[in-house]
Amino acid sequence: MAMAVIASLRRPRFVPALAGALVCALGWARPARAVDAATVVRDTPGVLGYWPLDERSGTQAGDVLGGLAGTITGSPALGAPTARSDDRGAAINLSGTSAVSFDTGADLSGDVSIEAWVATQPGASGTRYVVSKGTTSAGVHLLVDSANRAVFRVGATAATTAPLTSGTWHQLLVTRAGRTATVYVDGRAAASASLPASPAAASALGLYLGRYSGSASGYWRGRLDEVSLYGRALGAGEVAQHYATVADVTPPTVALTAAPAALVNADGATVAFSASKSQTTFACRLDAGPWTACGPAASYAGLAEGPHTVSVLATDRYGIVARSAATATWQVDRTPPETLLLASAPVGGVTRASFSSEAGAGFECRQGTGPWTAWASPLSASKDMAIAVRARDRAGNVDPTPATVAFAASAGAGGQPYAGAPASFLVAGSQSGASLECQVDGGAWTRCPSPLTFDGLGYGGHLLAVRDPRLGEAVSAPSLTWDVALPTPRLIAASFPSLLTFASLRAQRATKAARAPRLLFASNVDGRTTATLSRRGHRIASWSFVLHRGSNTMPFPLAQLRKLRTGRHVIALAPANAAGAGRALTVRFDVVRLRR
Repeated sequence: MAMAVIASLRRPRFVPALAGALVCALGWARPARAVDAATVVRDTPGVLGYWPLDERSGTQAGDVLGGLAGTITGSPALGAPTARSDDRGAAINLSGTSAVSFDTGADLSGDVSIEAWVATQPGASGTRYVVSKGTTSAGVHLLVDSANRAVFRVGATAATTAPLTSGTWHQLLVTRAGRTATVYVDGRAAASASLPASPAAASALGLYLGRYSGSASGYWRGRLDEVSLYGRALGAGEVAQHYATVADVTPPTVALTAAPAALVNADGATVAFSASKSQTTFACRLDAGPWTACGPAASYAGLAEGPHTVSVLATDRYGIVARSAATATWQVDRTPPETLLLASAPVGGVTRASFSSEAGAGFECRQGTGPWTAWASPLSASKDMAIAVRARDRAGNVDPTPATVAFAASAGAGGQPYAGAPASFLVAGSQSGASLECQVDGGAWTRCPSPLTFDGLGYGGHLLAVRDPRLGEAVSAPSLTWDVALPTPRLIAASFPSLLTFASLRAQRATKAARAPRLLFASNVDGRTTATLSRRGHRIASWSFVLHRGSNTMPFPLAQLRKLRTGRHVIALAPANAAGAGRALTVRFDVVRLRR
């Protein structure tokens, strides 16, 4: 059936005046998204033809209203992704040598509307016709010019929009209402022009989709979908309604489906992602670099050590960009950790070791030639067994030079009277042993002795920490505690006059405290002693005295001195402390009176 016949059959049912009244009365409110786009087109008053271009094979473009089928010429790609957000149907992709032709002379000289969804091919240039009937001087044409602007040409008059974005779907809907030509882009008025009183509209030439009607030129390059004609000028509300039923204007969102761990030791990474909407394109940016096309995954290699961020933005088929980018952030650490180990000389056949590295590192230990085993500081091992420790940082890097120590024999296991007990240590994992600093019992950091042996620290608990200033604050100081058992008191080097001489008994009883003899001796530890004075095997008196490590001076009790009888006397010192009683120290002296 010819287009002119279609117009004559349908337009009386919806004459422009009546159609306009219906539009005003109904208000054409924006429909809910559940309304099907095809239904909206079919129900629009004044519709003349509707070609959804859903064909996936064949040479005909069917009119779902049953009026007129077009003939597909050339070799376009059928079944291309559709403009419809519900993904129903398909589109046709025209490569610049294909079109859809209609063997009829449609009458487009009066009020009319032409709607088409287009996606221009990126990089395409020149004039490309979407819908064309007639010549450049006498006809009706919807086209995109060399500047990628949508143009509605009626005769010699044209209404031209701003440039379109290539590669994204746009609704182009043009209307002629009397002497006004209007171009709508994506549901909104974008350009208009006033027509002369009688613009020429050729009717002899055929109607084409995708090329110029006057000759085989001006071919469309890109996708084409949802084309329809109306025998009246649609109102702004109807145009917006048609756009809303095809396009989902909700911005897309991006979800990461794969990303590197927060800390890795690889210089390559892959980020994978998906979008909340189909037919979405992605742009990726590494750190502060440029945005580049990507997706649905992006891989990077040769990354420097330090933090990295990949940002991903999504753009849907209508050119709507996500409100915010999805980001994946991680740290590349390829520097092996340092291991610092402090080991004690064997005590009781066992060596103890403490080790440290950078914050968050774990450790693997091996004794002798055994396997590497995860371990935590400290550890104990046989005195004749070599100990090796290596750090593994949070990124998985392993110290390539494990810290290893081995003691061949026991050293410094015993105590020394009056000087505490020596403690010997070894340090491994430091590249500059001469710069090591030691801290004993929480004191100041000082240069470590060489060899690493400490004497005279006294009995009780001690703590040694060692650090390598070359490693800075990155590696903490390993430390070991040890306890020197408190021995029982041992008294030596007693000194006391062997002879106490008094001029007379009266002089003895008048002795002043300043002239009282003193017992001098040394003790290896602190404690207490009980002094017992006896004569001829009989106990005369006893008293207590506080011992101090080192030299001690015990005054002879003045009251007992004044009562001493002539003859041999014995003072026995019985020392004791928390560890028990020590061996008694005995001194002898004689008392002589020169006269009665």
